[in-house]
Amino acid sequence: MTTPDLEIPESSLPVVDGRIYHLSVGTEELADYIIVVGDPERVPKVADQFLEKIEHDRSHRGLRTITGLTKNGGVRISIVTTGMGTPSLEIVVNELIALHELNLETRKPLNTPRSKKPLTIIRVGTSGAIRSGTALGTSIISAYSVGLDNTATYYDCPSNPVLDAIEEKVTTALRAAARPGSRFGSRLAPYASQAHPEVVAALEKVAVDNKIPYKVGVTASAAGFFANQGREIRPLLKVTVPNVDSVVGSVDLSDIKGICSPDLKIENLEMESATLFHICSMVGYRAGAVCCTVAQRRTGEFLDKQAEAVYNASKLAVDALVAIAQEDAKKGL
Repeated sequence: MTTPDLEIPESSLPVVDGRIYHLSVGTEELADYIIVVGDPERVPKVADQFLEKIEHDRSHRGLRTITGLTKNGGVRISIVTTGMGTPSLEIVVNELIALHELNLETRKPLNTPRSKKPLTIIRVGTSGAIRSGTALGTSIISAYSVGLDNTATYYDCPSNPVLDAIEEKVTTALRAAARPGSRFGSRLAPYASQAHPEVVAALEKVAVDNKIPYKVGVTASAAGFFANQGREIRPLLKVTVPNVDSVVGSVDLSDIKGICSPDLKIENLEMESATLFHICSMVGYRAGAVCCTVAQRRTGEFLDKQAEAVYNASKLAVDALVAIAQEDAKKGL
């Protein structure tokens, strides 16, 4: 059964001078292989390090987009800012979908071979390690993500037994650890999402080939940086779940049937990947994430010189996209 397409009013998908509203990017300025980063200043840094030719460079509302060809392999990629947190990422990912699939003038499907090819999107970011044995600078490759926010819950994405089990375990742990009498403790409802296995495998292969320190694990996406990740800075700012980072990190996933590895643990906290995986899975896109650890939450350490760690994570993403693009070309995609 074919799903009927939508009548999209201008107010639902604003377009100004032929460019999508927030990113201010046109259809042909976006590549099929994309790196997304939270920090707009990271976009030109990654471009300088890994691109040999810049085709497009757009900046609007603090969102930077650069498209060009990689030094390694000459693959056309875009590097796009999402801003901090899942709410901002939700805006950007929807605009990427619209740029890829819709005629911006008519807001109707393009129905071209390229528009029917799935985008491949890898998030590169920083994160906090929530397990004691993880060294600062380690690249965490996400196999799954647990959303501690509610952004993706407004998208009715089908689940599966593995995601259901992860959600149940994390929900139980958070509610049990909530401060007694807290207003919201009993209402916490995390969701789980999965990175695309092709992206996970490509990232891991690049890490092994280049001897870059890494772990594959489950990432927790928080809705903010402070209370949402267990940070308390003033006595009046009471948190709903004390030490939420430790609570989430202690959840045991080893008995979940069908999980990609029984050794997977919740490794790190960041603020975007759960919604990225959730939305991309709904439209058949390949999404993944690699975030270097710059905070060690168990020891209290912080990595103030992050250039090497961010470079390594960026290299994993760029080289993984190149490998995926080359495999796609062999398949005629």
